[in-house]
Amino acid sequence: MQQAPPTSQVSRPLIPLFAAIAAFTVHLIGNPHYGFFRDELYFIICGRHLEWGYVDQPPITPLLAAASQIFGPSLFLLRAVPAFFAAAGVYVTCLLAVELGATAFGQIIAALVVFFTPVLMDFGMKVSPDMVGLCLWPLLALYVLRLTKGANPRLWLAIGAIMGIGLESKYSILFFAAALLAGLLLTPQRRVLFTPWFLLGCLLAGLIALPNFLWQAHHGYPMWELLRNGQHGKNVIYGPVAYVLQQFLMTGLLAPVWIIGLVWLFLRPPLRFLGYAFVVLIALMIVLHGKSYYPTNVYPFLIAAGCVVIENWTRGSRAARYAVIVAVVILGLPTVPLVMPVLPEAQLATYTDRFFRTLGLSREALATEHQRRPTLPSDFADMHGWPELAAQVAGVY
Repeated sequence: MQQAPPTSQVSRPLIPLFAAIAAFTVHLIGNPHYGFFRDELYFIICGRHLEWGYVDQPPITPLLAAASQIFGPSLFLLRAVPAFFAAAGVYVTCLLAVELGATAFGQIIAALVVFFTPVLMDFGMKVSPDMVGLCLWPLLALYVLRLTKGANPRLWLAIGAIMGIGLESKYSILFFAAALLAGLLLTPQRRVLFTPWFLLGCLLAGLIALPNFLWQAHHGYPMWELLRNGQHGKNVIYGPVAYVLQQFLMTGLLAPVWIIGLVWLFLRPPLRFLGYAFVVLIALMIVLHGKSYYPTNVYPFLIAAGCVVIENWTRGSRAARYAVIVAVVILGLPTVPLVMPVLPEAQLATYTDRFFRTLGLSREALATEHQRRPTLPSDFADMHGWPELAAQVAGVY
């Protein structure tokens, strides 16, 4: 009779699934508070007048927003959409950690760090074009990594499909793909490009994204005009040093994990292309004056790498591993009320002021646009007042 495998080997493949379910549950509980965010209302209306494109975005986010409201207005169902993508992002990050060499502990830490990273939690809190990238960007990195390790070249077709769907969600994935391509070209891993399947994958991505680009062309590329106008007075333009500092601020107190991962990737020749990809992406964003949060869906694969290192450092010490788990939670919890609407408004206003004062930071430290700062964090402030405004407009009519 064949002996059953050890319990740890049986349960290990389930860790990504359990982590994703836990992340989805927490987001479902924490997300649907305060009210609809102003952009969410806009997405719902766009989705009810479905087009292949819009002035400022591709069609997938409006489609998902409107679909969540087919049974009537529901903040819960609307916020379940980004919760799903946040959970999917946690799941793929665990798979990345496994691909990079993690066992159970590395997966658990990767799931916790990705969940608690402030900017990623924010993407999973409200409907926005960035939410889809929570899982698509790390999935793109995962499949390219598998190709460099000898996977079937037909995987380029899956990568092409991911790219096409990503482009129908937010155009910034194109810069991540360009950065990954540059990373491959700069290393011996470029060999995975020399196959007809790479070209077929590119063709598939183009075919999926084609309807939106035709829409943009037909209407005179309004997205391009919007981006140019934003750089002349609306958006905060950061220099190279300030832009990099923004990355540290947005990833919060857990930033050391992805920094460790980035260094480790550069120290391992087979994985160095991922390190180059990150550097090229940040450089592109700086040169093109992208908002500081545009590249932040890139962090899951760096976090996965960092957690592999931490797992290796703590190998053989159960106490050290428990300490790491506790440290991740303690470092992650303080930023939760700033990116998830879990506190009553009055308490949140007080907490926000104390948080920034404790860190010696100004409320403007994370600003991406020139505007007057409200008492609450900007996203949360813009979740208030819409029913009253609608009542006033109805009263006029």
